[in-house]
Amino acid sequence: MRSTILLALFSLAFTAKAQFTLDWSYFTSTTYDIDETGAYINPNYSEQLREWNDKDVLIVGYIVPLNVQLRTYVISAYPMQQCFFCGGAGPETVIQLYFKDSPPRLLTDQYVILKGRLKLEQQKPGSFFFTLYQTELAG
Repeated sequence: MRSTILLALFSLAFTAKAQFTLDWSYFTSTTYDIDETGAYINPNYSEQLREWNDKDVLIVGYIVPLNVQLRTYVISAYPMQQCFFCGGAGPETVIQLYFKDSPPRLLTDQYVILKGRLKLEQQKPGSFFFTLYQTELAG
């Protein structure tokens, strides 16, 4: 099963025009500070990751719902039990998603390939470090 997913991923990566599959190591190299309230601030993105800012990319990971009724999700490097919200991983392991069209109902820990435009930004202290705009299911 895993080899089938990897084969599909590589096939998709080669056929997707102007898109690159970013491995989670690009994101987990991000360092940050924690302020006196416990909020994560001042993300310091690696040069390797900054090269992909505002470009179309593919991301592979696990869906974590923020609000199922509103179909608001993030993609995580880890399943829910190990992710940033429940398992103690850091904020560098989740990406906020803004779908191009209303997504189908996605399941917790659903393993997906997403494509979209990566934006490196933190809109306010404690918010996400990464956002994928115009997100679509790619596999």
